[in-house]
Amino acid sequence: MKQTNYFVKICVIATWIILLVPFGSLAQDIIDPADNPNLDQVPLEILEQAKNVIDVAPLSSVITIDNFDNFNLGVDFAEGNIAENPALPSWYFAAYNINGTHHTEDGVVWTINNPNFGVTVRGDPVQVYDSLGNLYYENMYGSSIVGCKVAVSTDNGATWGSINTAISGVDKNWIAADQTAGPYANYVYTTMTSNSGGNFSRSTNQGQSWTNTWTTSTQSLPGMMVCVGAHQNVQGGAVYVVTNGGSTFASTYTFYRSLDGGSNFSFRSSQQFAGYVGSNVNGRHAIQNMRTRPYPFITADNSFGTHRGRLYCVYASNDPPGNGNKPDIWSRYSDDGGSSWSTAIRVNDDANPTQHNQWHPAIWCDKETGRLYIQWMDTRDTPTSDSALIYATYSDDGGATFVENQAISNKKMKINCTTCGGGGTPRYQGDYNGIVSNSKVSMSSWTDFRNGTFMSVTAYFPDFAMALDKIADTLYTPLDTSTFTVNIPEVKLYDDTVLVSASVYPIPTSGNITFSFPGGTEITSFPGSLPVLVTVDGSVPPGNYTATFEGKGPNGTPVHRRNASLKIVEGSGFYVNATADPDTICQGASSQLNVSISGGSPPFTYAWTPTTGLSNPNIANPIASPTTTTKYFVTVTDNNQDNATDSVLVTVKTAPPSPGAITGPSDVCKDSTAMYQIQPMTGATSYSWTVPDNATIVTGQNSPTIEVLWGETSGVVSVIVGNECGNSPPSTIDVTVSMILPAPGAILGPDLGCTGIESMFRITEIPGAESYQWSVPADAQIKAGQGTNEVTVIWGTASGEIAVIAQNGCGNSPPSQRTLTATSLPGPAGDITGNDTVCVNHTGYVYSVAEISDATTYIWTLPEGASISAGQGTNEVTIDFSPLAISGEIDVYGANDCGIGSAMAKPVVVSDCPGVNEYNLLVDVTLYPNPAEETLNLRIQGRETDITLVINDVTGNIKFTEKLTNVPSDYTKKIDVSGFAEGLYFIRMSKENRYFIEKFVVQR
Repeated sequence: MKQTNYFVKICVIATWIILLVPFGSLAQDIIDPADNPNLDQVPLEILEQAKNVIDVAPLSSVITIDNFDNFNLGVDFAEGNIAENPALPSWYFAAYNINGTHHTEDGVVWTINNPNFGVTVRGDPVQVYDSLGNLYYENMYGSSIVGCKVAVSTDNGATWGSINTAISGVDKNWIAADQTAGPYANYVYTTMTSNSGGNFSRSTNQGQSWTNTWTTSTQSLPGMMVCVGAHQNVQGGAVYVVTNGGSTFASTYTFYRSLDGGSNFSFRSSQQFAGYVGSNVNGRHAIQNMRTRPYPFITADNSFGTHRGRLYCVYASNDPPGNGNKPDIWSRYSDDGGSSWSTAIRVNDDANPTQHNQWHPAIWCDKETGRLYIQWMDTRDTPTSDSALIYATYSDDGGATFVENQAISNKKMKINCTTCGGGGTPRYQGDYNGIVSNSKVSMSSWTDFRNGTFMSVTAYFPDFAMALDKIADTLYTPLDTSTFTVNIPEVKLYDDTVLVSASVYPIPTSGNITFSFPGGTEITSFPGSLPVLVTVDGSVPPGNYTATFEGKGPNGTPVHRRNASLKIVEGSGFYVNATADPDTICQGASSQLNVSISGGSPPFTYAWTPTTGLSNPNIANPIASPTTTTKYFVTVTDNNQDNATDSVLVTVKTAPPSPGAITGPSDVCKDSTAMYQIQPMTGATSYSWTVPDNATIVTGQNSPTIEVLWGETSGVVSVIVGNECGNSPPSTIDVTVSMILPAPGAILGPDLGCTGIESMFRITEIPGAESYQWSVPADAQIKAGQGTNEVTVIWGTASGEIAVIAQNGCGNSPPSQRTLTATSLPGPAGDITGNDTVCVNHTGYVYSVAEISDATTYIWTLPEGASISAGQGTNEVTIDFSPLAISGEIDVYGANDCGIGSAMAKPVVVSDCPGVNEYNLLVDVTLYPNPAEETLNLRIQGRETDITLVINDVTGNIKFTEKLTNVPSDYTKKIDVSGFAEGLYFIRMSKENRYFIEKFVVQR
């Protein structure tokens, strides 16, 4: 643990320098020469040496240059990160190597309370808050790094609770928490590089226990990151992880997403965004001998704004690419969960980016506004590029454009810090910085080398400068006044109100030192200023006092303080004291002014100014009826013509105007809680909220912010602001309550999973559902309809379950599922056996086919006039041919519940009987050659003299016909078949009711 000696901190600066310089030199000597460029660990020897260095940096202090503040937290060992309590905007926690923690509850004064992890800690501190106000602080541990410990605090690190092992690994961890009110609210997620990939772990019980739910092989370089974003209407519904792989100077970022709170992850894409950052020095990226790396910083939009759910990736990379060039900061975004990405957008806006180094980014996306903040190191202000400032910007349009870059550190730092204490070539000087935000502003943390040390520094952005017109004054008892002017001379993109207040220290033991604000307490335009009247009244003990003037934003951030010295001296002579009773009135009411006199020689004359609204300006106690806040001055003249003057402020109040818009979700879930708020209103004394029936205000009634527990009734959230002068008109927001969805009904569709076949499955729509998520076995494919209540599925070869859940902003319903057996289509039919020539008006012809694989039935189709008399649905049928039967095809194919297979056909010629080779013509017939090629010879011997000759193909089509007359007793007819296609043909000769039928083949 880093040792802190508070007594030594007040030693002279010379001692500080003497102690630090030798350590810096020593660090250079003891760094491991085998420094592994694929790890970003700080060698244990350096960390051990750092523990023994006496920290003689000042206690938490403010560094003000050109009226802008940087907050100096002291000297640590670089590499810091920062977190902010989302419910208490001025509660910040920062941590730096090795275990240097700092916390503030007022946004100005920082305190140290390092937890005792009970093991050797190795640094890489990261931290995060959940929405309940639990702080999670993570640090690597082990003499040989074996993982990370997480310490939990419920009071911003003032005290520490449980400390547990969160994850195993060897290098570069990161942490994120779900700060939404979604189904995974307050889950905490962490990642870490392992020996053979990357690990992911989560806690679902506020850090009491942790479970490793996923590992990935694509992590090989430091820089595995995790963040949480919205998914469709599910708050915190997406957990993103990016791994850093590939080679050192050609990184591959691989993106994954979980839609179930980190239980399972799916691959989204692999991208080659980054190359060199600066120069290759001993296998590492380096800027001015400071080691660095293109970490893929990711964050996602959890707001209810235009770009809700958008995922961002920010990194540094040289432009133009290549070793030795200078890097820029690049931003990309994805609207489909990391599958595809926008083109790279240059964040830094310097005129000549190729001449300057921009690197070392840190990012944050505000969960209320969706504003994307980025800070980085930048050399644009140094022609030699050897010194840097911290710059920052933000985007309000989803990363499409960025506002004008602003320097937020107020003094340059020399980058190559030989006295800081880091080691190696290039030198370790911290591998990352941090940034966090609330709905108004961000705060950055970084390591600053301006003093030749690893100074831990923070600053606000946007921000305002603050100054006083004087830093000291003398006031006299028993009554005196002095006016100080609080100036806001400049801003860095700050456009909100500055609220001014003042206090004194020490508080006098008698009499009073008070502050009043004649022009109100708000500065709303810039540059701007505000007078503050300091009054000494009564027997204030003489001495030196400090007046502290504070300016802050409406939510308490940013906040700055300026001090002035008040010297109180005992006075004498002629004094007057003006009073008003009451000093605050409602518009239309009156106040009694009065002046009391100490010393002087009567009679006295009185002159009050301004005279507007006064009953009589020339008496001691006029009635004042101003219409606006007015400061009245009274001059009293005694008999010796000596004058004494005093003033009194009469504040005129009105009923508050209508509050601004109520911020908070307009779509909520039954039994969920949600925060609703308005901007605090100056002068308000009451806030009266109303909510629909069945909703309950859990906390916050009579304040600008309430927490509502929702029942089942939609309706209006309303607030009326009041003070002693009346009530404002209401401000309202309409809120729709959605129910937690029931399980879908039965899945309708086929009873089998038909392999390779498109099948439709559907459920009845569920009221209130916004989408439906279907799942099928691994080798099945959802071809269309994912997200709807009906899908088209191509089933694979495996039996399994088809399931569906309904989704809305309230989360997921229980599933509905069915188990299907994988079934293939029947195979193709084989050859059909049976007669190819049949007689009309004959029965009992048997046809069959070999059994067809996967067939549960057989479908036969017949020529017209034929019918199945037995065997329908089997592979063997008996067919009857009616007197009206004609020639045609007999077809058969196998069938099952998935469909039909390929058919087989058999041509059948239907003839008048007696049939083929059976004849009752009075002739003998010979066909030759058979098969025939070009010519078929038909020899007829007998007593028939007139014969009709017809040739048909197997389908019954007539190919040749001729009527033969006067046929001799021995006659040969040559028939040209050269135009016939190869195949089977039937020749039919007839006279009256006598027939002859024969078949022949054409073959070539």
